[in-house]
Amino acid sequence: MTLSPDNINHYDINYTLMDDEIWINTHISEVITDVYSPLTWSIGKILDEWSGNICGRPYMNISRRINVIKAIMGPLSKGAMKRIFDLYGELPKGMTLPNHPMSRSEALKIMVPKALNIGKESRNAARKLKPFLNGTPEWHRQMHLKLEKAETPEALLKIWKEGLKPYVLKAWLSAGAAAIGMPKITALNKKLTKMVGPEHSSMLMSNLRGDQELEILGPMIGISKVLSGEMSHEQYNLKYGHRGTQEYELSLPVDSENPEWIEKQVREYEALDIDVELMLKNQRKKYDEAFVRFIERYPNKIMWLKKELKSASDAMNLREKARSEFVRVYRLIRLFALRTGAYHDLGEEVFFLYIDEVEQLLSGGEIKRELIPIRRANYEKYKSFPPFPSVIKGRFDPETWTNDPDRRRDYYDASMLPLNSRPEIK
Repeated sequence: MTLSPDNINHYDINYTLMDDEIWINTHISEVITDVYSPLTWSIGKILDEWSGNICGRPYMNISRRINVIKAIMGPLSKGAMKRIFDLYGELPKGMTLPNHPMSRSEALKIMVPKALNIGKESRNAARKLKPFLNGTPEWHRQMHLKLEKAETPEALLKIWKEGLKPYVLKAWLSAGAAAIGMPKITALNKKLTKMVGPEHSSMLMSNLRGDQELEILGPMIGISKVLSGEMSHEQYNLKYGHRGTQEYELSLPVDSENPEWIEKQVREYEALDIDVELMLKNQRKKYDEAFVRFIERYPNKIMWLKKELKSASDAMNLREKARSEFVRVYRLIRLFALRTGAYHDLGEEVFFLYIDEVEQLLSGGEIKRELIPIRRANYEKYKSFPPFPSVIKGRFDPETWTNDPDRRRDYYDASMLPLNSRPEIK
């Protein structure tokens, strides 16, 4: 199977039917928890053209990446493979990579232009990471006003092409630059697990927030500050209003689009009857106890552990801060899309267009509106499936898998199925 125009037009997409590859979404599924709409997918392809779509869910083709790297660099060491899997997620024990030999010249033709361009932009993003993080909230405020005030489709398109789209790409690269230290955290956790066991390691790794306000805990801590009067509603909205449980799906609103969302947060927080400060103090106490037990066992490792935990804490906080600012920028695409939908009498059906079709509409072109209900039907069908395995090898038929009472939920390997039951390339 290849992705024909009809497949794309109908949002009838399953990348596993194109070839025998390994697809993985171990880390992606932590932030994109459900099926994504056609518009969201098309934005994802701008950000990472090597990403794949398996019936509305994002996956990374890890086998193709590794085969390209091997073609350029030769056989990879265990350390190099480990770093790749730390970045994308581990393969199940015994799963082997499909062998798709590629000449070095073919691989270089694919990789060199990408690597040179992305490498230069990534280095630039890393160098300017701090100004980006500090300046994005004010940039967001001004861009929000521009989108709301755009008086014509042409003006809206200009804002997208010259302002919003470039900054989304910049934010994406910045988030990537900030995540460069994350494999170190995985490596430290594995090392501590070997030294003291999983429970003790978990306690030592539980305080990576340190003395900083980790973004992932921020909304809950913020609400406690609103209740105590330390933070105003306006300050809370500025800092956390762009976040939500499905913040990466552009067709879905985040809570802050409801004018009463902060009051709702306060009521929910009060109903939970949680003392956040006490919870954090208890967490810190358990960490301190775990730290003492560690140095009693490894007295010569105290400076090493302090250094490693500080490095891990800095990496975690930087990654979370950059991710938060990326989301702040990314969520403006929803406002841009809704303004487009309003101009062209589409409403929220705009989320069943691809971004190139949105641009086409705004430039005065026509689109095939009759495709929208077809895409919506496929999108709803995808949503009816349970979450797919984190690792998928070979051709995957979600309907057959869903109806199998003995299906595995952690991984799927078509090569382990009987020959007569393997999905075929169509």
